[in-house]
Amino acid sequence: AAEAVTLLTVDAPVPRRPRRHLRRRLLAGAAVAAVAALVAGFVLGRPLWTNTGGAPAGTNAGGAPAGANTLGADPGGTDPCAAIALNSLTGFGEPFVDPEVLNFGTCVVTTTLFNDAGKVQTRLDLTGPLRYPPRPPVPGKMGEIEYPEPREGACARAISLADANRIVITSRALERAQDAPVCTFSEAVLSGVLAKLANGPLPRRAELPVGSLVRVDACGLLDDATTTGVLGRSTPPDRGFGGWGCTWEHDPRTISVEFSREWPVEADEDVPGDRIQVGNRNAVVAPVQGGHPECAVTVVHRRYTPALPVLRGTPPDREEVAVVSVEDTSAATGDALCGTARSLAEALVRRLP
Repeated sequence: AAEAVTLLTVDAPVPRRPRRHLRRRLLAGAAVAAVAALVAGFVLGRPLWTNTGGAPAGTNAGGAPAGANTLGADPGGTDPCAAIALNSLTGFGEPFVDPEVLNFGTCVVTTTLFNDAGKVQTRLDLTGPLRYPPRPPVPGKMGEIEYPEPREGACARAISLADANRIVITSRALERAQDAPVCTFSEAVLSGVLAKLANGPLPRRAELPVGSLVRVDACGLLDDATTTGVLGRSTPPDRGFGGWGCTWEHDPRTISVEFSREWPVEADEDVPGDRIQVGNRNAVVAPVQGGHPECAVTVVHRRYTPALPVLRGTPPDREEVAVVSVEDTSAATGDALCGTARSLAEALVRRLP
């Protein structure tokens, strides 16, 4: 995924589109680092930044601003790009923020290093609480910063906030920047995030159109009868942050629905799969490579022109998409699951706004 948002000059070649199976979505290995940290255990340390100055106006009786170190009353309304202080990266080069990729809780910034020494891409994700935290959370208190070991060139830093929501920041070197101190990038961004959070919740994102997927609950797009028919029994859904993802599991099958923002998929040769129509929507169906047998259908919800400038050389329009997939550890191949994935997509489209 890293090459997809690195283009900063007019004459540079258009980067290849990242493949986005969203439950495994990577910043070219970022998710691998995060999963490895959960398996191997986090290294916890003292905060990168602490508020040692005087309390600003609007603080509560405890000396902290109201809502400090939380995402506020509406976490899903938070603007993830507002968490990134660009001056935390200008010491390394020239940063460019692209808010129009991945889901609504993600922001990506690509820094072109000085002397054209390559690029480092940093991704910030707002997420909900961990299902299995390495330490029991203390209500109303932030956790310690998590320092998972770098994996596959990606370095992640994460922290649980006072409201148990989390911020995960992952940096990865691109092009000629393999020797860049990517952990320093993640730590610099996280330091700026903590400084902003100490003064209260982050700003809200700009209002999106009424028909945007940002207002849709992914768990509501497949009813119980549909998921039970695929899984063999009724199972409660696992709702993702902001309601923009949902998972149903019953061994050996898993169904997932995830939202994302993409470059237009219909004519993009870097997006594998068959171009199909699902109801009145354009869609792409393809087996998911790697991992257990799986097939996914990417359904285009709406095309739009971003309000902010996009990366030079990339398409001027973006699409909001819903990806529905089915995984089966007992299946022979992902191709064998594509018929089921298409049936799920048909059910999903009937409930899209």
